Amino acid sequence: MIVTSETTGSSDFLERFSRVGEDWDYTSLNKGECTYLISQFPEVEKELFIFEGENGDLGRILLTKSAENPGVCFFGMVDYRQAEKNVSKELYKAILNKAKEWEAKKVIGPVNINTWFGNRFKSSGFNNQYGWEPNNPEAYINDAMDFGFEVDHSYSSKFFDAMELQAERSKMGYEMAIKEGYSFRSPDLNSEDDISRLYELNTTSFKNNYLYEPITLDQYKATYIQALKGSDLSLSFFILDKNLVPRGYVYNFLEGDCLIIKSILVEQSYQGGLLSSALIHEAARKSLERGIQKGAGVLIREGNISSKFYEKIGEPYQVHEYKMLQKEL
Repeated sequence: MIVTSETTGSSDFLERFSRVGEDWDYTSLNKGECTYLISQFPEVEKELFIFEGENGDLGRILLTKSAENPGVCFFGMVDYRQAEKNVSKELYKAILNKAKEWEAKKVIGPVNINTWFGNRFKSSGFNNQYGWEPNNPEAYINDAMDFGFEVDHSYSSKFFDAMELQAERSKMGYEMAIKEGYSFRSPDLNSEDDISRLYELNTTSFKNNYLYEPITLDQYKATYIQALKGSDLSLSFFILDKNLVPRGYVYNFLEGDCLIIKSILVEQSYQGGLLSSALIHEAARKSLERGIQKGAGVLIREGNISSKFYEKIGEPYQVHEYKMLQKEL
């Protein structure tokens, strides 16, 4: 049976929702993460659904209404006992019915609240799991597609043993940037100026992205920055102009002996000047100084300009794939 906060009227429903699956091997978010993320976005229209079994709760799913994309709803925080038949079907039926009540034309997911946060189902690469990527069971994407969801966008993470080639291919952009007076430094998350600049770069650069939703500076601090506090940013860099103003950044970290290139962006008015290549080169150069030979461009949308860069440095030794799904109503 499906129950919601609307039908139960319980003030403790969020607590119950967040505890679903707490003793399972896998959930998309743990209790604390689930409660915290939802609490940071009280303004988002949402509904929480739980599949209630005879001996406890067997699944959950979140539906949110997009404020910036008319006619679109997102589903996320989907978790359920795979051994129990029909749980996923009932959860998906429930959100589709609610989305129709909201007069939505399309449901897209998985997206936790909005596209700033955890989204996509993993569709390949289940033998190796990394904490920075979706790690859903393979059944999750299969069940959703069996229900009738279709692929909305495809993404991949590609791993290369080619750091020297990566450095060489990006060297020209680096040299041009240095000649024009650009410099590099790591972000300082104890600096309000650096945090504000990261927020500005992200919101202005991403505002034209697919399914973009704005978030406030306070929400950005409470989620993105809070998650990064205390992490090693020694291989992440701002690129600074002559006046020492950050005009772009690359966010990287090490996963074992591999440099994970998580995100890279350049302020819109500074794009086209090979600053992205300069950032890649700085990261590759510093990695090589540490003896790091492997690198990965991760969670890149198919057809994105970044994917073309990686296509030119050889065959990857490992590829993980992901899908965002959609269903027309």
